[in-house]
Amino acid sequence: MVDCDWSNLPEELLHMIVLLLFSVVELKRFRSICRSWRSSTSGVNRNNPFPSRPRIHFDPIDPSETLSSDDSYISRPGAFLSRAAFFRVTLSSSSSKGWMIKSDMDINSGRFRLLNVLSRYPLRLYSESIDLLEFTVSEIREAYTVLNTAKRRSATKGYQRSAPVKVKEGEGHRDGVLGIGRDGNINYWDGNVLSELKQMGDHFSDIIVHKGVTYVLDSKGNV
Repeated sequence: MVDCDWSNLPEELLHMIVLLLFSVVELKRFRSICRSWRSSTSGVNRNNPFPSRPRIHFDPIDPSETLSSDDSYISRPGAFLSRAAFFRVTLSSSSSKGWMIKSDMDINSGRFRLLNVLSRYPLRLYSESIDLLEFTVSEIREAYTVLNTAKRRSATKGYQRSAPVKVKEGEGHRDGVLGIGRDGNINYWDGNVLSELKQMGDHFSDIIVHKGVTYVLDSKGNV
């Protein structure tokens, strides 16, 4: 077997690898390998695969003007699209067993925090950091919902499960949101107007974004 000094890989190759990473955690782990790998990411901001994501404020036109249904889709002032992510954490020395964690970013401090995996409420007691040399952290999936307020963390009824979308506008795009309500219907906000996609049916249970692709799951398990 031929030994290989991974720290001497060409910088062009390292930069190509960086651009194929799909999460901030992967980027941090890549940077932790050695000095040459860390320095190879110094210019990644010019083609940053993980730009900071502005908060999407959910501020639709009054539903009474766009929907014929009741107030189940009304959102309070201050509602916004909240992103969380699920991760698998294993010991670097043994990947046969692991833990699942859930995290989001605190909108006040900008720091990541751990959440209860069954809800969106922050855990009170947890380690402030994870040693990426001791543990392997892999992002499993993203999860979105429209929260009425950051403090109460209650989801808007029509957008219990949500996903961000880009709406074409002239030569550019604006932010929109697809969501599944408590009634199983798919709802759509194009950045201005709410609409209910009745032609899609009312039997949907989940919607996720994985590696930039949106998937919708119905009650029969079909994607």
